Amino acid sequence: MFVHVAYSKRRANESPALTRPSGRATIQTKHGLAKVGLGAGDGAGLGAGETPAAAPANRLARLLPAQNVCFGVEATSKRRVFEMAARLFESQQGLSRGAVNDGLFERERLGSTGLGHGVAIPHARIRGLTQPVAAVLRVQQPLTFDAPDDEPVWLIVFLLVPTVATQHHLDILAETAELLSDRGFRAALRAAESATALHHLIASWRPDIR
Repeated sequence: MFVHVAYSKRRANESPALTRPSGRATIQTKHGLAKVGLGAGDGAGLGAGETPAAAPANRLARLLPAQNVCFGVEATSKRRVFEMAARLFESQQGLSRGAVNDGLFERERLGSTGLGHGVAIPHARIRGLTQPVAAVLRVQQPLTFDAPDDEPVWLIVFLLVPTVATQHHLDILAETAELLSDRGFRAALRAAESATALHHLIASWRPDIR
């Protein structure tokens, strides 16, 4: 299936293509090998006596565990960042690294998932996956992504969905594209100085429901 997702001032040719957090992983950053995202004790969880936060305001935030948010990622190419994302999903969600990597590249061969303005939404359908899951990687050095505006990509949102596509999965892609089309919100994501800040920003964004 090949799906077209429209959003203001730019386009993304999308096909569906997104399960539970666990453990921790490491990834290469400008400071060396470091933990990705957050875990207990990193400020993402609730402290003693704290009240649970309200449900996330958007679809992406509901699929995005804090430990799947990576900041300052050292990647030299699209291929390399796809491999790093596949390793992250393997570590955190127990998915097959090879299946994720192959799925992302299979979709990418249909056309770049770069949206323009320095952001991209690579996505894939994964056999055996029962619920969508996401990861966000902000790279240290922007990457060539064959985006419509030829601008290098600095923020990459990875979405994995089950092999059976549903309208819900298409809605996730469309709303994520809307989120990334918000100029002010992109600026806030770019100004964020940690994985914690990125995750909190994404959790706070609300779609236009006019």
